[in-house]
Amino acid sequence: MDEMEKIEFAEIVNNCELNILDLGLAAEIKEILKEMYMNPTNRKKLRTIDSKKICYALENFAIANTKSRIRIPKSYFKKCILSALDQTELSKQYDLNTSYEMEDT
Repeated sequence: MDEMEKIEFAEIVNNCELNILDLGLAAEIKEILKEMYMNPTNRKKLRTIDSKKICYALENFAIANTKSRIRIPKSYFKKCILSALDQTELSKQYDLNTSYEMEDT
């Protein structure tokens, strides 16, 4: 990375507010973000990431990891991040009563 890319990446990490997470988890997510940032296809999308989207990705990862064993966690979490970047506020709205009913079936 050149100096401009390092500055931009530091801003991306800062927007994610990783300091609210466990140190080990924060370090791992930072490394994953760096790998994703190095891919020019993901770079533009990552400019919009923030702590809400990281939490959304973590929540989706945790749900999937609870339902089944994730064989390649790092790769799967990258997909969770990309999915979170494509989500809108509407896609995050759920009715708890309905979701509880769906779990019973």
